[in-house]
Amino acid sequence: MAGLWPAVGILIAAAACYIHLESRRAYKADQAFGHAHNCLPMKNILPYKWPFALDILKRQYDVLPRQQLLASFTEDIDKMPNMEIHLFGQVGYLTTDPRNLESMLSTRFEGDFPGQFLPKES
Repeated sequence: MAGLWPAVGILIAAAACYIHLESRRAYKADQAFGHAHNCLPMKNILPYKWPFALDILKRQYDVLPRQQLLASFTEDIDKMPNMEIHLFGQVGYLTTDPRNLESMLSTRFEGDFPGQFLPKES
C-alpha cells in the first residue's frame, strides 16, 4: 500500500499539468482570435477594496432586497467596459465598448458558440 501513494501523486501531478496546459492553450487561442478581429483586451479583475472581493459581494447582497441589482452591475460596467468572467471553469466576456460590439457583430462565427445565434456562412 505504501508503494501506491507515489504513483497516485504522480498521476495527480500529471493531471494538474495537463489541465494547466489545456487552459493556457485555450487562453492563447482566445487572445489570437481577439487580435485577429481587432478586439480590445479584456480586464480580468474588477477593482475591489476588501480581501477576496467581499465588498463587491456585500454591495450586491445589500441591493438585492431593494431590487436594484442591475443598477449595481451598471456601476461595475461603467468602471470596466470590457470584462473577462471566469465562473465554474468557463470563460465569458462582457463588453459595452462600441468598437468591440461592432467587431463582434460583424464577425460570422462557426462552431458551438455563438454560432447558434449568428448564421454560418454557406
